[in-house]
Amino acid sequence: MISEIFNDIFNSVGYVFQSASLVVLLPIIAISIFAGLRMQKVTAIFGWIFEATVILGLFTYIWNWLSAPGWLSFGVWEAQTIESWNALMRLSLQELIGYFAVFFLLILLIFVTKRFARG
Repeated sequence: MISEIFNDIFNSVGYVFQSASLVVLLPIIAISIFAGLRMQKVTAIFGWIFEATVILGLFTYIWNWLSAPGWLSFGVWEAQTIESWNALMRLSLQELIGYFAVFFLLILLIFVTKRFARG
């Protein structure tokens, strides 16, 4: 049973890396590095995962809005808001688990590396 759980989690991680664009992967890595360096205790990792997910959502929303033609008009802002909300609601459970797992692994990796570097 444990092997099936880990298999599903790592399949979700693979799905995220296969389907995400560079515009999404770079902020994931940057946010994870920032969170891993700022985290003081390993017990705070779940708070950082949720914070990182919110930051990624806001970054994606702002990126989509500013890259739309005519982004200064209210109509474009409204359309991008609706489109971003619909994209968020379309995320499958596999994608959500994948993003959480990617953040968990990267933040934990940075945190453990930082701890070993300090000695």
